[in-house]
Amino acid sequence: MVLTLYKLDASPPVRSVLMVIEAANITDVQYVNINVLKGDHLTNEYLKMNPQHTIPMLKDGDFTVWDRFVTTANDPVVYQGENFYRSSALLKIKTAYEFTDKFLTGKWLVGDEITLADICCVANISSLNEILPIDAELYPNLAQWLENCKEQEFYKKGNKPGLEEFSALLQSRLA
Repeated sequence: MVLTLYKLDASPPVRSVLMVIEAANITDVQYVNINVLKGDHLTNEYLKMNPQHTIPMLKDGDFTVWDRFVTTANDPVVYQGENFYRSSALLKIKTAYEFTDKFLTGKWLVGDEITLADICCVANISSLNEILPIDAELYPNLAQWLENCKEQEFYKKGNKPGLEEFSALLQSRLA
């Protein structure tokens, strides 16, 4: 049976799923774009499948899985109507960079080979990098890790297009 992924490519959690699909060479997937700005995730049909109305959502026959990634729910990067990044959110991003840079002791997050940890984390870190570019002098391990990830085929196919969409959405909010 075909898997169905309900998605918005700009979403880091969606991009994590897309990269796992690419890395695992899963080919029998139907993609359904969900426009949260238009409320596609709030329709009765969607809510019957996913009462939390989140993306991504993966459906395999009658089995449905959804998950939600909450970054700064109480301290968003940009509040509605503002055209600047909030300093408190930028501080959280810097703290995350510092922690991750110290944690990285090898080429990948968990040893010498790429794992699901790298795939899932790169969707989020590459998005944060669009908000606050990683300073390679301050965070050399993190900067190198991101470059290593960017070389991977799953990143190019599963993350880059959505990351570009995410960046455009950010820029439109700040314009």
